[in-house]
Amino acid sequence: MNTKDVKTIGIVGAGFIAPGVALVFAAKKYNVYIYARRPEALTQAISSIRANLTMMAKRGIFPESEVEPSVARIKTTSDLKEAAQGSQLIIECLSENMELKQKFFQEMDQICAPDTI
Repeated sequence: MNTKDVKTIGIVGAGFIAPGVALVFAAKKYNVYIYARRPEALTQAISSIRANLTMMAKRGIFPESEVEPSVARIKTTSDLKEAAQGSQLIIECLSENMELKQKFFQEMDQICAPDTI
């Protein structure tokens, strides 16, 4: 896969790092999936993204007219397959737990397309 083929980014996890990663990609006009097991984590991630983009717009470092379109490019899901199968690039933002990460990558091997990055 060529990097120009990447249109959708899947972010696994919705903790401290994931909303910032999602914000950057959505602001650059990529479609983004954020996956988390807990729906409340997804709600909080979107709230954080919207608040940060709004703050950036108020400070003149991001166009105010792009805040809501950027947020709209982000889809949330508690279905890992949905996030993985719809994405050409997956970014892992899980807690620092080796067993959890190993299980995650084994699962990704099963559900991602062979050329997924």
